[in-house]
Amino acid sequence: TEQNDELQQAEYSSKRSAKAQTDTITSLHESIRKAKLQTEQLESSLKENKDRLEESILFRHKLQSKCDSLEAEIESTVKHHKEIITSWTKDHEKIIFAITEQYTAKIRTQEKVIEKLESSNAFLENEQSRCQRDRLS
Repeated sequence: TEQNDELQQAEYSSKRSAKAQTDTITSLHESIRKAKLQTEQLESSLKENKDRLEESILFRHKLQSKCDSLEAEIESTVKHHKEIITSWTKDHEKIIFAITEQYTAKIRTQEKVIEKLESSNAFLENEQSRCQRDRLS
C-alpha cells in the first residue's frame, strides 16, 4: 500500500504537473494569439501609414510642381511688366522731348519776332525823334 500511496502521489503530482503544463501551454497559445493579433494590427497600421506617406509624397510633389509653375509665371509677369514700364518710360521721355523741342522752337520764333518788333520800334522812335527835330528846325 505504501507503494500504492507513492504511485497515487506520483500520479497526483503528474496530473498537477500536466495541468500546470496544460495551463502554461494554453497561456502561451493565448499570448501567441494576442501577439498575432497585435502583429496584424501593427501591419495594418503600417500599411495605412505607408499609404498616407505615399499620398503625402504625391501631394507634396504636386504642390511643389504648382509652386514652381506659379513662381515661373510670376517671374514671367514681372519681366513683362518691367518691359512695359521701360517701353512706357522711353515713350514718355520721347514725348516730353518732342513737346519740349516744339515749345522751344515756338519760343525761339516768338523771341525773334519780339526782337524784330523791338528793333522796328526803336527805328520808328528814332524816326519820330528825327521828324520832330526836322519840324522844329
